[in-house]
Amino acid sequence: MDIQTITPAEVMQVYSGKPGCMCGCKGKYSVNPAHRAAADKDRGYPHDDEDMKPGQVTRVLRLLQADPRAAYDADGYVHVPNAVRNPGERVLVAYLAPSVRS
Repeated sequence: MDIQTITPAEVMQVYSGKPGCMCGCKGKYSVNPAHRAAADKDRGYPHDDEDMKPGQVTRVLRLLQADPRAAYDADGYVHVPNAVRNPGERVLVAYLAPSVRS
């Protein structure tokens, strides 16, 4: 999948945080309100209304699209792989909506 063709409407949620486990203790998940039900199902429990941040979804996606190291993973997300990320660099991940994963 060409990450340059992904639109914010196709992103279910994004993560931005410090390196670590990505449970949310070192960063934040922001959800595209159009895919809230899928994000809730993926998480296993509902997101708060304050997690609905379409602007942050767009921002993280654009940052990933601008990074030549970013890649699409067959599990349905875009990220900069650990092997090429600099030590201490923020972790950015865009999780695609189930309907657009390929």
